[in-house]
Amino acid sequence: MAMGMRARESVNMSEDLTQAIAPYATALHDASLQSHCSSCFHRIPAQSPHDMSCTMCGSVRYCCSDCLISDCEVHSSSGECCFFVKHLREASPSTLTEETSDIRAALRLLYSLETRGLVSSDSVSSSNRIGGLSASGIREVLEEGGEIAEGVLEGSLLMLSARKSRMKNYVGLSNGLTIEKVALWAVMTNSVENEGCTSNKPESCVVPVSKGAAPDAVMEFN
Repeated sequence: MAMGMRARESVNMSEDLTQAIAPYATALHDASLQSHCSSCFHRIPAQSPHDMSCTMCGSVRYCCSDCLISDCEVHSSSGECCFFVKHLREASPSTLTEETSDIRAALRLLYSLETRGLVSSDSVSSSNRIGGLSASGIREVLEEGGEIAEGVLEGSLLMLSARKSRMKNYVGLSNGLTIEKVALWAVMTNSVENEGCTSNKPESCVVPVSKGAAPDAVMEFN
């Protein structure tokens, strides 16, 4: 006997029927760090009486105290705050203009996966995935060398330095890989840039993905 599915309501041709899945992590794009809230991603009005910055690094802004409180744990515990203090404050003027969105997104991604118990050396080494996100191809890229490989190596070292102050147990991988390299590569190959968000919280800004596919690693809001 043939089997089939019958829709309860009219469905348009090519309409996506899968539910939107929230990303594991979100990060504000470099270009918007001083103009938008790092929690809700809304533009901060000029001369706003309520906006405030992180008292430690001074590199991220918030539109109100609620947003600061909402993002404080991730910003601090992920190592993002320490990254700003160590890297951006001590960097040369030429380095200050370099792209940091992927690194900060990877720090937030690792924190998100760690709090969910989704990071282990066995799970990453055996499947070339981290938290369900594909990390395939990283060994080949590092062996081949070049600009991308240098970016992964340099970025992972900056991540490791920023995370050292809060790490209790370090997760080591085989073949010279580190969890920072894998997370950064996952962001570089899985992230989605979003130029706008109309909701109040970034968790509501989601990327539709097919059933069975992993949630997007990060959304970088411009």
